[in-house]
Amino acid sequence: MNYLAPRDARAQRAAERWAETDPARLHGVALEVVQRAAVAEASTLLRDLTPEELASVCAAAVDAEEQRQAEEVRRSEAEEERLAYLARTAERLRLTRDG
Repeated sequence: MNYLAPRDARAQRAAERWAETDPARLHGVALEVVQRAAVAEASTLLRDLTPEELASVCAAAVDAEEQRQAEEVRRSEAEEERLAYLARTAERLRLTRDG
């Protein structure tokens, strides 16, 4: 069982309410990402977040996660291109050697 300090639990619930007011705000990002960001910020500040701070932290967490996901896609595409290049090169070498 995970124990959350009262302030952390409040931050987690506040982030959940933030997301519930307009679910489209999450842009497909998991609620847990926003909750972790709110808890981390409240723990850093050692106090509850104001509504403005909460909105800013949650929006920033969504943006950061979207960027992380986009970068992961770019890396995956680059790896696929690299593997295709290596396969073509190996085939050319095989043809040169055998031909």
